[in-house]
Order: sequence, then C-alpha cells, then structure tokens
Amino acid sequence: MADFAATKRPYLDNFVRVAGHRMRFVHAGEGVPVVLVHGFGLGNTGELAWAKVIPGLAERFHAYAPDLLGFGKSDKPAIQYSPQAHVNQLLAFMDCLCLDRVLLMGNSVGAYIALKLALDYPDRATGVCAIASSTIAKAMAIDGPDTPGLQMMRTFNGTAEAMRRFLREVTYDPRNISEDAVAERLAFFVTANPGMSPSSAASRQIEPEATHSSLRPTFPIPIVGGFIVENHGDAGKPGQRDGPQIL
Repeated sequence: MADFAATKRPYLDNFVRVAGHRMRFVHAGEGVPVVLVHGFGLGNTGELAWAKVIPGLAERFHAYAPDLLGFGKSDKPAIQYSPQAHVNQLLAFMDCLCLDRVLLMGNSVGAYIALKLALDYPDRATGVCAIASSTIAKAMAIDGPDTPGLQMMRTFNGTAEAMRRFLREVTYDPRNISEDAVAERLAFFVTANPGMSPSSAASRQIEPEATHSSLRPTFPIPIVGGFIVENHGDAGKPGQRDGPQIL
C-alpha cells in the first residue's frame, strides 16, 4: 500500500483482484463511499480523471476512483469490452471492497456506466451524479453536436502535441495540464491499444459498443449537461418511490 508521503498525492494507490483481473484504484477519505467512474477519453484513468475532485470529496466521503479494465494500470484482458461489461466489473469491484451501497459519479461514458449500474442494481446505489455524457443522451435517442474534442479523437495521431491539444480542449483550466500529464496519458493510451493505429484506437473509444436502447424506457426525459439521480428507496413516504430518481 502506498502512503501519502511516498506519493506526494492526497490519496492512496492500491490494486485489488476482481473476477480474476487486477484493478488499480486510488482512494481517500472516510465515511459514505463514492465510486468515481472515468470516461473513455484519450489515455484516461481513474486518477487522471478525478485527481482534482478526490481531495474535496474526501473531506466528507470515502472516494474511490478505479481504472476500468483496459485502462491505466488495470489489467487489459482480451475480452469483449462494452459499457455493460464495465458495469458488471464495477459491481464486482464494489463487492471485493465490501461496498454495499454507494454514491456513483461518472463522466462521459463513465456516467453511462454509473447510471446503468444504478438501474440494474438499484439496491446498490444511493445516488448518481452524471456529468457531460453524450452516451446517455444517445441512449435516450438525443443526438448531440460533433464537438471539437470528438473530432480530435477521430484524428488523433499518437503524438504528444495531439494529446496536448486534446487536453486543452476538454480541460476547464488548461493551466492544470502539465507535461507529465501529457506524457502519462500518452503512455497509457499506447499500452491500452497495442497494435492499433492511434486514429483507429481513438475512434473505437468515441462510441463504445452498447445497447443504448436499454436506458430509453427508463429515462425518457431530455437532459443537457449533467444531472443528479437520487435513490430514496422508500415508496411508503409521500413524494418518494423505489429506485433512482431524477432531481
């Protein structure tokens, strides 16, 4: 187990074996568990996606940010990757850490994974925060714009400059983009996509294989940006019902 002094980062860095595969995760804090699910952006990992968020959450919660299978330092088995496969693996991750009921937060495809887990297993999620997810929008038959970030992923050529341009486009404050972060993301992208051309690998991440229609009957309400879903879990009280609710 790493310690704060050794890493100089405000969270711990660990591995756990989940359904036969090693998953890396960073975590910090105490109290109600919050599981953070990263998106499929170029070279993404749990740590890189949530490093600025974890310290704030750790003041009130126990925040966990795993690298999904195929990303970062987690195993990269030769399996059929899909959002549903990540849902199943994330649930197994929660089981391995004895996390019975959690708050879920996800970005982009990670938001879809978080929300799908909450819909499939409503007794395991006390709430969901979904951030900027065109994957959820498409699941609800809502077409979004072809953003500059998506265009950059399609034309990604595997260079540090292309990674730097992509991060500047998708990062709120470009001053947070260090050369170390550019190099780390580029290295993770290469190891996650062995033998593939950069543009082919990046394009595969833009629209992952998924049964998007699975959300349509449950969430027929158009959403813009982000939204919060909370599970009250007590149908006997006025104004409450079982399962996740949109606030």
